[in-house]
Order: sequence, then structure tokens, then C-alpha cells
Amino acid sequence: MSERNQYISLLRQLKEDEQKAMNRLLLRQEAEYEGRGIRPGEDASLDNKFISQIEALEDTFDERRSSLKDHRNQDKLNEFYQEFIQEPDPYGLGQTPDGTDRPIEPDAESDYFKGFTQGYKLQELAPDINEAFINSGNPNDERIQGMKDGREQHGKDKDLESNISPEIWDELNTNKGEIETGRSQTKEPDKGKDIN
Repeated sequence: MSERNQYISLLRQLKEDEQKAMNRLLLRQEAEYEGRGIRPGEDASLDNKFISQIEALEDTFDERRSSLKDHRNQDKLNEFYQEFIQEPDPYGLGQTPDGTDRPIEPDAESDYFKGFTQGYKLQELAPDINEAFINSGNPNDERIQGMKDGREQHGKDKDLESNISPEIWDELNTNKGEIETGRSQTKEPDKGKDIN
């Protein structure tokens, strides 16, 4: 393959990677908006955080394109290609720090979702402590907002549980084995009941 064709091929691959990375970031941001129950424009600090993430990603795109041009000018396109294929997730969006694939989801490392999880668990285990944390923090802080939302979600879940009749719980407990393992494939013998 000629150097020109190799350069064009690498440039195309770079553009495809950039588009995938941007789509993944935008989907993750959309999932975080959904997870919080808000729309873009309703929380300025979150909007600014996401704009910063997009700008940082675009800066990384520029760095990689510049690296490709430098390698081309030094007649080292093969070296760039080797680096390119060795980096399965150059933008850090598709994998967790331990290297496992990361599904498209709200950023579990964000302060909001850490706070949400903490608020939900503390509401169940120690509601007084949860309330003290929430009241002592800055109400505009993402982690405190997450704790408030976690507390509210825990309350909603408890209300839902209390609205289920005891008969339904009995039925669920009776059929628990079947629910967990699936229905038995063997037929039960006919017990001789007539159907009218």
C-alpha cells in the first residue's frame, strides 16, 4: 500500500473512532440526565461538566490527528499504525480502569451517583445519619443532590413494597423456586379435577 493510501486509511479509521467515542460520550451524558430525571439546560453545573467533557474529548482528537501528521512527516506511518491497533480504547470511554467493557450508562464514578448510592443505602441502614449528612452539606453539591435523590428513591421503593398485598407476597414466596429456576419440564399427574 502506498504511503498516501495508508495515510488516508488511517485518517478514516481515526475519524470512525472519533465518531464512536463522541456518540458513546453523548449517550452516557444522556443517560445521566435521564437518571437524574432532568433535561439539558435544567442544571447549569451538570451542563458545564458535560461541555468540559466534550471539549476534553475533542482535544484528544486533535492530539491524535496531530500525532498522525507527525508520523507521516517522519515517514513512520507503520509505527503509528502499530500504536493505533494496540490501543483498543484510546479515549477511555469503552472500558473501566480494570479493562472490562463498560456499558453505556451514567458515569458511576460521578459524585452524583456515588451520593445516590450512599443516600439510598444509608436511608435503609441509618436514616438519622443520612439526614445529618444531607443537612450538613452544600445543597448545590452533586454528591448531596445524589444523596437526596437516593433517600427519595428509597422512600418510593418502601411505599411500593407496603402497597403489595400479603396474598401477593405469599404467592411469590410459594412460587419462588419456579421463578428462580423456571417451570419444571415434567408434567404433573392429573389430580382428577373436573372442569365445569
